[in-house]
Amino acid sequence: MKLADRAMLQLQKLIIDRNFAPGDRLPSEVVLGERLHVSRTVIREALRGLSIKGLVEVRNGAGAFVRSPTTNLLSELLGMCVFHLEAGDVTSGHILEVRRILEIEIAGLAAQRHTPEDLAALEHPLTLMADPGHSAEEYARIDYQFHNALATASRNPLFPIMLGSILEVLVQNRVLRIPPS
Repeated sequence: MKLADRAMLQLQKLIIDRNFAPGDRLPSEVVLGERLHVSRTVIREALRGLSIKGLVEVRNGAGAFVRSPTTNLLSELLGMCVFHLEAGDVTSGHILEVRRILEIEIAGLAAQRHTPEDLAALEHPLTLMADPGHSAEEYARIDYQFHNALATASRNPLFPIMLGSILEVLVQNRVLRIPPS
C-alpha cells in the first residue's frame, strides 16, 4: 500500500471516529505529516483523495476542512445509479425497490424513536395529503415532506440524507416530479 493511501485511511479514520467534526479545519499539512510520520507531499496527496471522496474540502490558502454529509454528497455517489440507468443496467424500478426497503426500516425506527416534535412534523403533511384537490406534483412534494419527516423521526442522521439522495436521483431522471417549494 502506498504511503498516501495509508495516510488517507488514517485521516479518514480520524474523521469517522469524530476526532474532527464537520466544519473543523484540519491541522496544517506539516502538523499532519508529523502526526502520521509522513512527508507533506504524502499528506497533500492523501487530502486530495479525501477531497475526491467528499470527506474534506480543500480551500486554497485556508486549509482543509471536514465536510458534513449532505444529500449532494450522497447524490454524487448515487450518481452512479444515473449512469447505470442510462446504460440500461438499472431501471427506475430497481431504485424504487431500494427506496421501499429503506422506507420500511425508517418507519419502524421512527415508530420506536419519535419525539412529540416529530409527530407534529408528520401530522402536517398527512393533513395535506387528505385533501384530494392537489395536483400530482403538489402531492409528490407533500409526500416528499412526509417521508423526510419520517426519516428525521428515525433519529438516525443518515436516513434523511440517504432518502433525500434517492429521491433526488428519481427526480433528476423524471421518475418523480417534485416542483420546488
